[in-house]
Amino acid sequence: MPVADDRLAVATTYVFEPGRITRTDVYTPKGSVEIAGIELDFGSFAELAGSTARVVRFRGGAIDGFKVTGIEGCQATAIQDDPDFESDEGPMRSKVVCSGGVRTVREPFTISWTITFH
Repeated sequence: MPVADDRLAVATTYVFEPGRITRTDVYTPKGSVEIAGIELDFGSFAELAGSTARVVRFRGGAIDGFKVTGIEGCQATAIQDDPDFESDEGPMRSKVVCSGGVRTVREPFTISWTITFH
């Protein structure tokens, strides 16, 4: 039977603006918490147009860009036939995997992402 784990709480907010959605997660540890790693994945039906460590640009779809803050970095790749990035609408063409390593947290920390679209 699953047991609730209260060592880390999260408060999530979304901001919806024309052409932009931003999600912000503020994580608050209860005391000192060891984190083995953090991973945030994003898939898109658009083609990958270019990327840096925290900003990805797309073309040929509804999503223009993806930006993340509060995490070490992201790896963006074109994909084909990846069962983890398929949906009822069909397979996605690009994936972004953002990750952070081992850490001990004692204070609140924030991870945020923004999607831009047309």
